[in-house]
Amino acid sequence: MAGTKAAAALLGFVALQIIFNITIPAVTSVQLNPGGGLCYLNLLKGSVCDFVYVTSGFGFLFSLVLLAPAISTLRGGQDRFLEAIFGSLSLFGAFWWMVLAITITIRGGQATDAGYEGTTARNAVIGLSWIEAVLFFFSFLAVVYDRIAFRRYRAKMARSRSLLDLEQRTEFKQHYAATQVLGSTPLA
Repeated sequence: MAGTKAAAALLGFVALQIIFNITIPAVTSVQLNPGGGLCYLNLLKGSVCDFVYVTSGFGFLFSLVLLAPAISTLRGGQDRFLEAIFGSLSLFGAFWWMVLAITITIRGGQATDAGYEGTTARNAVIGLSWIEAVLFFFSFLAVVYDRIAFRRYRAKMARSRSLLDLEQRTEFKQHYAATQVLGSTPLA
C-alpha cells in the first residue's frame, strides 16, 4: 500500500514538473528574451536565458525518466516499489533547479533594479523555478518514503515465514548436499 501511495505522490509531482518545465521556457522566450542577445533576467547578454532553457530541457528529461517508474509501480500493485536511483535523480534535479533559482533570483533582482522591463514575467519565472526545485525535492522525499516502506515490507515478509517454510528449506539443503555427494539428482 505504501508503495502505491509514494508512486501516486511521485506521479503528481512529476506532472507538475512537466507543466512548469514547459511554462518556464515559454514565458522566458516570449516575455524575457526579445532577441538580439537581450535577456531581461540579467544585465548580461543572453547567458541566463540560455541557462533557463538548458535547465528546463534537462528538467523535462528528468521528469520523463521519473514518470516511467511511477506509472510502472502504480500498475504493478501493492508489492511494487520505486528504485533508489530515482531518488538520486530527483535530488540531482532539485539541486540543479535550486542553482538556477538562486542565479535568476540574484540576476533578476539586478535587472529589476536597473529598470529592465518584464518585471512580472521575471518574477513569475523566478517563482516557478523555486517551485520546480521544491517539486524535485518532494519527488526525492517520495522515493525515500517508498524505500522505507520497502524495507518494512521486506522485514514483514521475513517475519511471516512459517516453520514449515524453514523445515522445507532445511530438507532441501539436506537433499542438495546428498545430491552433491552422490553426483545425481534425487527424484522425489
